[in-house]
Amino acid sequence: MDIEKNDVDLSKLFTWSKEVPIYDTKGELMTRVFIRTIGDADINKARVFALRESSKLRKALRNKGTDEYEAFIGGLDLQNKETLSKSIILLLIQPSPTNKPIT
Repeated sequence: MDIEKNDVDLSKLFTWSKEVPIYDTKGELMTRVFIRTIGDADINKARVFALRESSKLRKALRNKGTDEYEAFIGGLDLQNKETLSKSIILLLIQPSPTNKPIT
């Protein structure tokens, strides 16, 4: 894995932005913890990392000999066309979480 200089900034892991109280079910203070507020730069770094990893996975899925292919797609080779067709039809008619049909 290639890591560019701008991909990782370990000092950001140790900056804490806000103190947050933790209460129990009775509303009594149990403890206080510190959280780190994520900014736009952090989100962009995560997005870039995710795009790179997604690209690697897509490349691995194209090759039948890879572990990724076997884990995600390998079982489909063992199914007959009728079973695969019925599965696709069921997925298309199943309502999505937003109750809108998948198109």
